[in-house]
Amino acid sequence: MASVVTECLERVASAGTGSATGSYFPYPRAGKTGTTENGWDVWYVGYTPKLAAAVWMGDLEKSSPMNSAYGGTYCAPMWAKFFAAALKDEEKPGFKDFPWTFSPWEGKMQAMSPSPSPSASDSATPSPAATKTITPKPTATKTVTPTPPPTPTKTPKPTPTATSSAAAKKVVTAAGAGGGGSGLAGAVFNALAGLLGI
Repeated sequence: MASVVTECLERVASAGTGSATGSYFPYPRAGKTGTTENGWDVWYVGYTPKLAAAVWMGDLEKSSPMNSAYGGTYCAPMWAKFFAAALKDEEKPGFKDFPWTFSPWEGKMQAMSPSPSPSASDSATPSPAATKTITPKPTATKTVTPTPPPTPTKTPKPTPTATSSAAAKKVVTAAGAGGGGSGLAGAVFNALAGLLGI
């Protein structure tokens, strides 16, 4: 198989896009040119029975289009000049030809094509075997219902009952009459009397 590929690539090097190699290296050779669609990279990869090499042109730092640059216009001649110098004192033999013949394959898998209809059988029609069906069982899931926070209760403030100043005066007078005019009791009495305006 490799000799068939080499035969194809010999044609590229002698009469195809790599034919410029013949101007500098007119010996048995095989190769292939290459050019990217945008012209950023061009190359020629070639070989002889003794040596193989590739020549590439492009910009390693950035993608720069090269006008009118092709693998066959620049890289193929460079490749040929290198091979002329490298193999200057070497023999330049041709490629060996290995005939490759294709023969149809008659193997086991070829005979396994599906038949158009099922083949007849001498046995009675088999009854279908019971198939075990696995029914998934539901798994219990724990539902957590959040407890609402307690509602704060308001304790009503006591409402003071209004007393008439005469009744208050009576109470204060009664408290004062009890002999609380001196000491701590007297001080409380005087403070209350001042607050109540008596």
